[in-house]
Amino acid sequence: MLYFITSKGLISEETTKKYFIDLVSETTSTKHFAENLYPLQAFIEIPIMKFQDETDLPIGFYDFSNDTRYYHPTIVGNVIIRKIKKSIEKNNSCVLGNKTHYNFTLQWETINNSNIQEYTLNFCEEYFKFEDVFSIIIPFINNAIKNDDKNLYHHLIVLTRLMNIRDGINALFNPQINSNHISYHPVRKCNFEYEYRTLKASRHYTYQYRVGRDDRESESIQIEYEPAKEIFEKIDNNYLYELLYHTLKEIYSTSIYIGKRKNKCIYTFEAWHDYNYGPSKDDYTIEDDKDLKKELIEAINKTYEKYYNNFLEAYKKYIIE
Repeated sequence: MLYFITSKGLISEETTKKYFIDLVSETTSTKHFAENLYPLQAFIEIPIMKFQDETDLPIGFYDFSNDTRYYHPTIVGNVIIRKIKKSIEKNNSCVLGNKTHYNFTLQWETINNSNIQEYTLNFCEEYFKFEDVFSIIIPFINNAIKNDDKNLYHHLIVLTRLMNIRDGINALFNPQINSNHISYHPVRKCNFEYEYRTLKASRHYTYQYRVGRDDRESESIQIEYEPAKEIFEKIDNNYLYELLYHTLKEIYSTSIYIGKRKNKCIYTFEAWHDYNYGPSKDDYTIEDDKDLKKELIEAINKTYEKYYNNFLEAYKKYIIE
């Protein structure tokens, strides 16, 4: 079925035709949405998928003047929707049922036109409604761009996590969400020890004696991480990879090489180096590597807590506006 993407949310082709044919009253939601349509309007086709487990949803622009569809990435405000993938995780159990997952690839450009940034939203429709991406998430991004919010990328890390918690976003400010509610603790949790239990950290000290040049010592670090499959099922929860990467950047402020092997990310970088001081330590032990992992998880918790608090402040302003 064809839906048009507006700044207020989705509007179906059927509803659009009803608006233009029947000229419904100004008080109806139909007119409210239809007034956001343009002669060249962004659209998305949502198939039923009776015989498919996975597909890319067709997106593009619909030309009302000659009833023509142009298939390519769409633009909503300052946000470019490059790709939408829909997948169905089938379950033979009648009790559990099937789960529908979505993967959105979004791009945006900041006000000063410095760089185009890209982020991938992943979520399960069991926890977050597909149409709310267009009525909540994309408008929030556009609002953050308008306000030149430097923390937008970090906000999306938090949002991705909340979108994969039942009633996650609603739990932020709803006074009825207390400690007895299913979403209370997951939404406010800043301890990621369980999520990162598969993380492996190792570091290596090197001393180089160099003739005619200053001697050089350095520490290299390698982090291997892949979320445990039993936690995340089919969802590629990229916010965990992103949270780890941004934490490493904040700690070490250096270039990080990211290698990928299936769902595993391998982060490799030089933590520090120095010249002309001679050997200052022995190489690291397995126990040192275990300590490093603990330190990283503590740092990840602090990073997320900071991102979470910044997001709360930005989201409060957004819903007020």
